Amino acid sequence: MRPVLCGTTLALCWVLAKSAGSHTDSHSDTHNDSNHTVTDASCVQVEGHGDHGSHWFKCEYEFDHFEEVTVITLISITLVVELVKHGLQHLAEHSSVTGNTSREEETSQTIQKHSLEPIWLAFFNCVTAEFTVLGILAFLLWACHSWLPVFDWVLEATKYIEDFSFPESVEDYLHSTELAHMHLFINFMLYFLLVGFSLASAQRSMANLAFSPKSFLEEAGRQPLHQVKFKHSSWKEEFHVMRQTFLRSLQCWSGRWDFFDKTLGSTIQKYAKLEDEGIVKFFEPWFPFGHYVRLNCRTLLDHVVTIQPASLLFMIIIHGFQAAIHRMKMDFEFSFIWLGLFTLITILLWIATHMLISRLKTGRYNHGELVKVIELKQYLLHRPALPKYLLTLLQGCQLCVCFELTQPLANSRVWQVSYARSVVYIVFCFTAMPLFGWLVWGPLISRVALAMSCGFMISEETVLRLQAMVEMHEHGRRAREAEGPMSDDISAWQPVIPEGQKKDSRISVEEVAESTPVQEMQEPDAPAPAPNVPIHAW
Repeated sequence: MRPVLCGTTLALCWVLAKSAGSHTDSHSDTHNDSNHTVTDASCVQVEGHGDHGSHWFKCEYEFDHFEEVTVITLISITLVVELVKHGLQHLAEHSSVTGNTSREEETSQTIQKHSLEPIWLAFFNCVTAEFTVLGILAFLLWACHSWLPVFDWVLEATKYIEDFSFPESVEDYLHSTELAHMHLFINFMLYFLLVGFSLASAQRSMANLAFSPKSFLEEAGRQPLHQVKFKHSSWKEEFHVMRQTFLRSLQCWSGRWDFFDKTLGSTIQKYAKLEDEGIVKFFEPWFPFGHYVRLNCRTLLDHVVTIQPASLLFMIIIHGFQAAIHRMKMDFEFSFIWLGLFTLITILLWIATHMLISRLKTGRYNHGELVKVIELKQYLLHRPALPKYLLTLLQGCQLCVCFELTQPLANSRVWQVSYARSVVYIVFCFTAMPLFGWLVWGPLISRVALAMSCGFMISEETVLRLQAMVEMHEHGRRAREAEGPMSDDISAWQPVIPEGQKKDSRISVEEVAESTPVQEMQEPDAPAPAPNVPIHAW
């Protein structure tokens, strides 16, 4: 139902967008004494210049061609600035602090960084970064007009073209370029508004998996699947089935993936046997599956929040194709193509995740089927980027859809046609798109995260995260057994003060080390130090 609502909402937005920018016959009849007269559905004959010389074109496709070429140039500059920014950010975060690191250490640092940074802070940083880049583009436009004769060079190169209209003065070029830049600004603003509501919706969908595992483990966590008996709690039963499916998929990796065996497998082997469902039996009593799913959802949200370079490249290719079509004087409507493609991918992805999650909840995605999938589909192993590829494609389609929907807002000619319709369209567009993000896009991201958590597309980053969780769990367990510094007894954290010495809260670290008994510092059964992974990784 929600994908159908998605397509209906976007179709209505598209119809209102075209209605807001349409030149009706009544308008042409009542404004024959104005700057232009309407000759047909696609050509606008120019008799003079409007405000700021914006009506330099004779046909709509001529203005569309110029705007698309300008957008390609601006996005190309944006892509270069983004690549430079990310390169400098990578050097600032890693080079001077950690130096050369191995592949596993880099992945661990990525886990630590994402676990320490709240998702809303990441969203805020991405929004400010993108609008900062747009500010840099505005500065470059000002510099091209004030300092460098760029527009004069372009005017000199296009003034001899007779079969196609181009701006006739430097002011025309400047004003038309500013319109394209403002269109890009409104496009990103609508996209981030959509993403913000999607982010809130995805977090709300994941809230059901954020319950405390204590009550769950008391009821069923320590029992095998066939012995679990739930009372009036069907969603817990479904959750437990998906949890068991995930644990069985981990068991399937044992002996079939060298990276898995060298990292997580070797760590578990210290505490349990890997054979005879050993991994499943090891994880069953304590593994927080809900937090693991939320971490996978966080990975997808990080990918959606950030405008990917591939999405910008997608926009460049699409606008380049449209510009070539318009240069051949073909007035073709492209917006319904991106609208239909985006809706189709959304519906297919929703149906695919629904089918997989339904099989996971009913237990039909069993151990034997996992083994069969692993053996027959080797080309899919260790390729968890497939969901990210789909999200990148959807992001590119979203940017194109937002670009088409915001076209009436950035075009001054549309406001001159009907001011009232433009205001109504603004209210509807900036209301319908956030609702689409809340009702469709956010829940879809959470469903994709849940589907990929239980399947066979496990990544190296996930394996290292699981390894860190195992080490932290075993360290805490051994500390509790030994009643060491990690126990709940606060007195165990207090230093031992020698007799005759006055108790002082300002005692130094050296005094604490000297006053601590040797047998406590050299306890043979003391637990190993905890790995350098923040507690947020749970």
